[in-house]
Amino acid sequence: MKTIISSKSLLSKFTNRSGFTLIEMAVVMVIVGIIISIMATVLPSLIHSGKIKKARADLERADLALQGFISATGRCPCPDTNSDGEENRNDGGTQGNPADDTCVAYVGDLPYLTLGISSPDDVWGNPIKYSVYSDLITFSTPTGSNSFCTGLDNIIKYYDSQGDNNPADTSKLYTTNENGGNPKNKAYILVSGGNKDLDGDGSDGLFDGNNEGLDLKFDLPDRGAFYGDPTSKRYDDLVRAASFSYIKGSVSCSVGGTGGT
Repeated sequence: MKTIISSKSLLSKFTNRSGFTLIEMAVVMVIVGIIISIMATVLPSLIHSGKIKKARADLERADLALQGFISATGRCPCPDTNSDGEENRNDGGTQGNPADDTCVAYVGDLPYLTLGISSPDDVWGNPIKYSVYSDLITFSTPTGSNSFCTGLDNIIKYYDSQGDNNPADTSKLYTTNENGGNPKNKAYILVSGGNKDLDGDGSDGLFDGNNEGLDLKFDLPDRGAFYGDPTSKRYDDLVRAASFSYIKGSVSCSVGGTGGT
């Protein structure tokens, strides 16, 4: 026997279903608003932190490429000064022997094609700055041979407090603190200018502080980001600096000495 349900019964069933009350809807909207507010606050910070992590990885990748180049050639490359991806080196006249060569400039862009990597840019799409200690572009034999390793030892001894104990040579590549104190010579330095030109001077792309311009002075790698006032002190660059001892330990030379760190 079939049960016949009248349209009146169906209408009554649907009209008696309970829905959201105005109070419940208001509570839901408040919760959704809180979630959106939290996401709007936290998400940009998470994205920025992720980009900083990626930028540091880009600098490390460039560092490893430089180590490979040094191991293969026994010298550091010159910077790229004309944006073609290749190092810009002046031949001193002895073809095939870099001992009398010079760089067009000792500060420029990363010579990514010379190093065999795919891009010179950081995560924000801007070229990584590269600077090199001038003596290190003139060695001519691969690491493990006397020329490179002995030359590196001599540089370490020159600055080492247990060796010749000479002060930093500010005519060559060096790092310093924010106020220009405690200079230390370095083998090479890599810099990402960060997300913005925070100090707002527009003098050298996005680079801030001591990383601006074509001089051989750079900030310490541990200088922290600063977003406050005065504007001239704002800073968000990322620096990776290689000491002479670091290079000696990273390529095929025995480790010794602590100078130049």
